[in-house]
Amino acid sequence: MVEMVVSICTFLLYFVVIAPSLIITRQATIQIEKGRKREFIILSLIAIIVPCIFSGFRGENVGVDVLGYAKPVYKMAESTGSLSEFLGLSLRYETGYRLIAYIAAHRFHSFNAQLLLTQLLINTPIYCGAILLRKRFQPWIIMLSFYCLFFVETFNIMRQGIGVAFAFLAFSFMIEKKCKTSAVFAVIGYFFHTTMIIGCGLLVFVYLFKKIKRKSIRVLCVFTLTIAVPVVMRFWKPALVLLAEKGLVPSQYVRYFITDQVQYFRELGTKNYFELAIRWIGVAIPLIFGNRLLKNKEDIRYTLFLAVLLGSLIYTSVFIFLHSSYGYRISFYLEILYILWLPSIYRKPNRKSGRFRVPLSNIVLFSSLILCFFVGYMMLGLHRTLPFYFQLY
Repeated sequence: MVEMVVSICTFLLYFVVIAPSLIITRQATIQIEKGRKREFIILSLIAIIVPCIFSGFRGENVGVDVLGYAKPVYKMAESTGSLSEFLGLSLRYETGYRLIAYIAAHRFHSFNAQLLLTQLLINTPIYCGAILLRKRFQPWIIMLSFYCLFFVETFNIMRQGIGVAFAFLAFSFMIEKKCKTSAVFAVIGYFFHTTMIIGCGLLVFVYLFKKIKRKSIRVLCVFTLTIAVPVVMRFWKPALVLLAEKGLVPSQYVRYFITDQVQYFRELGTKNYFELAIRWIGVAIPLIFGNRLLKNKEDIRYTLFLAVLLGSLIYTSVFIFLHSSYGYRISFYLEILYILWLPSIYRKPNRKSGRFRVPLSNIVLFSSLILCFFVGYMMLGLHRTLPFYFQLY
């Protein structure tokens, strides 16, 4: 009973932060549509910064990696005399993340600043991608999907969270046929997490998938990618170690792909099975409520469906064959597109005949997102983000 009360109170705390941000996002979208850029910028800054401040002042135990690497990197940055000295240290952390730590330590003298800046570099690309795609999807619903599915997750997965956010922005530009801008943001994301190479490769694959004419080849490609990840993680340890020693692949890949170095990901429990189930439910909902027929390969929903399907297949294959949840390190780059795939079933409420009718697809969308958020983060405490508390460093 006490745990349920705590969960509800924590949920209300998140609601107080997220709901105003969504309302402001909707107003910002209206302003940009009217050509009022100044009002749009002001409202957008407020919509982005409020959740980031909330994240920046969280306790050090809210998210495994806060103490796992975020705070240690901050302490190392604090102890160095110059940026060049800090960047010259032999660390396994990417240049972009080190730069955040150095700025927080030497300009703001606060670990809260590092957490805030990190969240800012996650939320801002997601928001920009949502606004860029406003002709296709409602930006506030994209942001709602992000807050319900991934916002709390990024309290733990910080460096890769930045990489995934920039991958999402790059993909958004790719959808809008702006490939040069897309490449720029992909490169920026690489400086925060080296798995961007793999992530962007997968996103380019799903984007170009519609150009493959033969169905048998399409099926073979999906099957091969699905099986490739667990095979690499299981059998390629000597090859990866050798390639890393030669500098041909980033040293981080040894850890990401070799599961015996991350044993705690093999301790599967209720939380992990919930995450597995929610992935497939997320794939199915738009198929049932609105996107049943995906025969038109030029429809962006076809690409989004392939992305979330392939991401779920990769995660599931690692889950089953290696008894590990570590497949999300790769599938995350595809699964971020749930924040587009799910909103694709949103329909404007019907106000005809003086009655306000909410489409069933909208009810399913909103209830599914809120239920996922409450059960996953408020009750099960995914990514060890419970109990939530504030801390001033």
